[in-house]
Amino acid sequence: ATCSVLGAQYHPECVVCGLCKKPIGTAECQVVSDVLYHAHCAERFVLRPVNTCCACQREIDDEGIVALQQTWCASCFVCHQCG
Repeated sequence: ATCSVLGAQYHPECVVCGLCKKPIGTAECQVVSDVLYHAHCAERFVLRPVNTCCACQREIDDEGIVALQQTWCASCFVCHQCG
């Protein structure tokens, strides 16, 4: 079975949110600049962006840590070698 998105046919499991990369499935979705998002991802992170951690998607109260052109919260910004 396929589903139609923006005029093209896709496998349902291949239709993923442009932000969180999780399948859209039957969830409410929204298109912003030709990219499909879960409605809650589009509202919170695309249309009204706040300072959010790129790893956990939670809102950051302070300025966060900017590295690799992304913003991280202190608990997610850790060394991948030693944790």
